[in-house]
Amino acid sequence: MPTCYQPSATERLLRELVRHRAQLVRTSVKHKLRVHANLVKENKCIYAPFSLKGRQQLKEVKLSEPRRQKVDDDLEVIDFLELKIAEQDAKVKYVARSNPDVPCSKPSQALMYSRPSLSSLKSAISLAFGKPIKLPPF
Repeated sequence: MPTCYQPSATERLLRELVRHRAQLVRTSVKHKLRVHANLVKENKCIYAPFSLKGRQQLKEVKLSEPRRQKVDDDLEVIDFLELKIAEQDAKVKYVARSNPDVPCSKPSQALMYSRPSLSSLKSAISLAFGKPIKLPPF
């Protein structure tokens, strides 16, 4: 019987962390799209509503009461998710740094990739799923 590939415990952990982070990001994007949709329904346009300046504009924009409540609720959820995403980033980077197979940002240690600017997060994702990340040429 042929053997199949069994990822190491570290690789399984990385995969789980990366999947969870991806789910958090997808959820955050859904809520951001809901905020955009509520603004469009009121015919309001705010450039970059999730920047510091955009957040201030979101607070000041006049919306109907039900939409104001929805936008405020979505912003609260987005803030929570952004904190959780940052926590996941830190966990992935910690596991990636402790794994010798993940290249560091130093050119001398980036054995898997020719670009030393590849972040440890991208490297960890690539290692976790066994696929090189395709970056556009310079």
